[in-house]
Parts: sequence; structure tokens; C-alpha cells
Amino acid sequence: DDSPHVEYWSRQEWKHIEAHADVDEALAAGGGPLRYPRHAHVLYLDVGSRVRGPTCVWEAGRGEDGRPPRFAGAMTVVPAVAGRVLRFDGSLQHAVPRPADVWLAPFVISQSGPPEDFGRSVVLFNCWPEAEAPPHEVQPDEPAAGVDAASIYRAAPRAQWRPADLS
Repeated sequence: DDSPHVEYWSRQEWKHIEAHADVDEALAAGGGPLRYPRHAHVLYLDVGSRVRGPTCVWEAGRGEDGRPPRFAGAMTVVPAVAGRVLRFDGSLQHAVPRPADVWLAPFVISQSGPPEDFGRSVVLFNCWPEAEAPPHEVQPDEPAAGVDAASIYRAAPRAQWRPADLS
């Protein structure tokens, strides 16, 4: 991805996240147009033994005034698996259900147990394509002085990557 800006944050718990699309929040709050990242990503770092916390992504559809409809169509369910990276169009609606069957169960049963069983450590990052405009009110990090980026990469070369079977 050749996007010049990457917005990132992390979450360390399996938390119910309602369906939404990522937007430039400050621009939208000020009454501006909805501006979406080019791509959204979820990097699953660590997943507790009792976590079934998938990321659910809905197909694109046509909404009013260029806005995506709340639920456009078919949903892809991507299970949380440590080491997996999920990448999707940044304008798509997505959610994280907790419990995983919350939308289908006749009633919700409380989940209890040690916190480490329910951990869902993820890094989330969005790529913004406009060189002159990172998300409003998001301050860029200063480059780390004296760090050789090549020395800290631990991923296999891209030529060795392979698609994951999500079935």
C-alpha cells in the first residue's frame, strides 16, 4: 500500500464493537463529509483460549449521499487467530461481536473466567491515501532517531506469504 499516512491504535481485550465504518472522526464531527481510509487492517497478536471474537465485515452497497448503508449485504466472518492480518476496504461496515453469537442467540449468557482466557490483543491500522491530509486532529509521530527499521522487521519476505484458508 502506497498510502503516506497510517493511523494506528491497539486493543487488549475482547470487547463488543457495534457495526461501524472508520472515518476521519474530527472532520465528520465538524459537519464535514465522511472521509474513509483506503484500507483498514486488524493484526491479531494474541487470542485467549476462550475467545471466538471474529471481525465481521459487510459487503459494500449503495447508500444515500455516498454513505454506505448500515448493513449492505453478505457478511464475511474472520475468526480471531494469533498472527493473522485482516485487510479490507476502509469504507466497509465492520463489527466485533461478544459473545460471538450475540446476534443469533435467543438470550446472552454471561462469560466468565480468568482474564487471560478472554484476551484479544490486536493492532488496528488504517491507511489514508491523501499525502497532504492525514486524519484531522491526529498528530504524526516523529521518526525514531537512530533506529534501523530493517533490523526490527521480523516478518517473512512478501514473496513467501501465502493466502490463508478462511473456510
